[in-house]
This record gives sequence, C-alpha cells and structure tokens, in this order.
Amino acid sequence: NATTGYALSKSPGSYNGSVLKTTDGGANWKQVRNTGGLGMQVYNADTIYLAGTSGGIIYSYDGGVNWASKATGVSKNLNAVLFSSREFGVAVGDEGTMVTTKDGGTTWTKETALTTNTLKHISLSRNGNMLVSGASGTLLVLPKSPTGVSALTNPYADTPTFSICPKHGYIPGEH
Repeated sequence: NATTGYALSKSPGSYNGSVLKTTDGGANWKQVRNTGGLGMQVYNADTIYLAGTSGGIIYSYDGGVNWASKATGVSKNLNAVLFSSREFGVAVGDEGTMVTTKDGGTTWTKETALTTNTLKHISLSRNGNMLVSGASGTLLVLPKSPTGVSALTNPYADTPTFSICPKHGYIPGEH
C-alpha cells in the first residue's frame, strides 16, 4: 500500500542488518528487527523475508511483529532472497550458494552450484524469470518454475558486481 514500507539497513553501527518499517509513507520509521538481515524481500505489507548469515532465512508474516527462522541446510551467508510466487522462492549467497523452496519456505533444497562466485542480488524480470547477479560479473537466469537454471555469458565479466534492473536489463558496477 502507499503508506507501509520497509528498509534494510546496511550501514555500519547499531542498525546494521536491521529492518525498519514506516506506516505513514516514510515520515517516521521504527525498527522491527534488530539484526540478521543481509538481503530482504517484502512480498506484501505483512510478509517479509530476510536472507541471513550462516544459511539462515528469517521471516515475518505479520508485518514484523513476530519473526521466525528456517534452516536451509547450508552454512554460507545468504545475501539475497526472492519469492516469485507464494510457494516458489530462491536465496543466493557466498561461493555460489543457492537454495530453493517449492512450499513457501517450509523446506529448502540446496541446488548444484553454477559458479563459485558470491551471488549478491536477485530481481524478477517482466516475463517472470529471476535474474541473479554476483561477483566477477556473474549473471544467472532462473525460470519462473523451479527447474532449468542457466548461466549467461557476460560481456562485462571483469566488472566486480552487477545490479539488475528488471525493466531495462543489467547495470555494471558495485552495489
């Protein structure tokens, strides 16, 4: 909605990894989670997913009032998480780590690594594919369904990290 929003603090200090929430369009913010987030997806006004350290997924289904965590079976940091539907989600992280869920996050499956580069970002393209970017110019495409992950040839492979704009493509540079 137009008044509720969330932000993940990545600044050094006491708010690092904290989730902040506004209910008045950004005029005021309050902390709803104090640590643990490396990447965040706000699925809707009540559902928030955090990718965390040591393979953790942290989530809230009530707008940040209560939080719970799920083990993913991996120990590497997860840097980004994205659900393309209520059921199918992907989290990516250090050393090419990728885990998927087909049941809304109840269980997670470690996927075969397509790279050993750290994966940092996930975006949803207009056609529903997930675009994953990471260190050393890594680009991966994950289809709408949980099968058929593939790597792209990247003409900017010497670029340290990519950020992805789903509407216009990818943008080289640190993020």
